[in-house]
Amino acid sequence: KRLQLLKAPTGQRLQGRGRASAMPEGGGGDATAYDRGVKKLFGAYTEPDESGERRLHYEDLQSMLEDFEIFPQLCEAEEVREALEQAVKQQEGTLSFHDFKKFLRKLAVIEFKKKDYQGRYPSHEDRHVALLHHIGADDCEGLLAHVAEIRGLPPPAQEKASPERVSPPQRKQAPAQELSFEERMQAKIAAQQKENEDKREREKAERVLQLEDIRRQHAAEEAEEEAGRHS
Repeated sequence: KRLQLLKAPTGQRLQGRGRASAMPEGGGGDATAYDRGVKKLFGAYTEPDESGERRLHYEDLQSMLEDFEIFPQLCEAEEVREALEQAVKQQEGTLSFHDFKKFLRKLAVIEFKKKDYQGRYPSHEDRHVALLHHIGADDCEGLLAHVAEIRGLPPPAQEKASPERVSPPQRKQAPAQELSFEERMQAKIAAQQKENEDKREREKAERVLQLEDIRRQHAAEEAEEEAGRHS
């Protein structure tokens, strides 16, 4: 069900465009100003594997698109699939950070070249910036707080300015048992993936039992027919 976005036929576009109405006019945009926010966004929906590499699963990509009102408020399912095909050469069900950045750029170009925007975003860079602005990638704290609110997690701790120090300088240490926001997100994603895996195993076991029931029923019918022929 979580992969409905990537498999379902194109659906109806919802009325309204979420936060897109507040997007800046095209011209002079610089996507590099949003790099830190894009990295934080990728980290919020991924967890490192055994080698330390992070990859974004398609299921979590769909969650991100829904959480930030990109699908279906902005883009339709077919448009998301098109951007994925352009951004990811080998469709393995996950995206690297490089793939993710390329995907966002491709999706932005597909969306903001539409006539709906009356030519306000003439260049690819303008369209890219428009999507990053819609996500809120220029406000890392606000972005992470939005993810936490959507996912029902405690808000991330905000960085506070250091008070005036006295000699000798001392730094307050956070409690050892307190997890960071990204660690909480990773734990939640890991739990979701385990739940999905358990569900697939249960469904597989149920299919095996169903096949066994069919075989037993078929064998019983054959035995009954055989007995009828000899009676």
